[in-house]
Amino acid sequence: MIYRPNRLLRAASRILPRRKRPVQTPPNTTLHHFSLIFFLKKISNNRKKVLNIREPLREPKDRPALKKRCATMKEKQIPFHVIDWDHAPRTEHKGEKGQALWHIHQLPGLRIRIVKYSAGYLADHWCTKGHIVHCLEGDFRSELQDGRTFHLQKGMTYVVSDDLSSHRSTTDHGVTLLIIDGDFLNHKSSK
Repeated sequence: MIYRPNRLLRAASRILPRRKRPVQTPPNTTLHHFSLIFFLKKISNNRKKVLNIREPLREPKDRPALKKRCATMKEKQIPFHVIDWDHAPRTEHKGEKGQALWHIHQLPGLRIRIVKYSAGYLADHWCTKGHIVHCLEGDFRSELQDGRTFHLQKGMTYVVSDDLSSHRSTTDHGVTLLIIDGDFLNHKSSK
């Protein structure tokens, strides 16, 4: 149903003349319709004002994609639970120099890791995945393939989405990081 301001104003002026008298519901008019007309009449006391009445909201064109994303998010809902990092699965990864020890907690569409880099560690590859990286202990440098370098210390964090940079980590004295990555950092799937 499209609301047309001119028709509603004409109808309101027929039902409620300009002189003041008690408001009565005309015959064959539901209270809802009458309330709408009375409201329009009330807000348009000055007949020279133009009312800006919008059409009812329509469903967005990408409604199926929105429903699919909502369904996917419901599938990935995470109930409350506690992670005991002492019992989380561990894997060891060799770098170009040094090694990394990962404690991994995997959830649907989400991976949470505590990563410990040994002193002198240098990653053996340029990573293009998105991460949220928080430094828990020590310090490290995040090098970007374009030549920029960022030095992060305890309490500092960096965030990047998938495919937006090529980066790798290096540390002189060792570092412990909390790294969170998952589908939510894939900027292509959020469109």
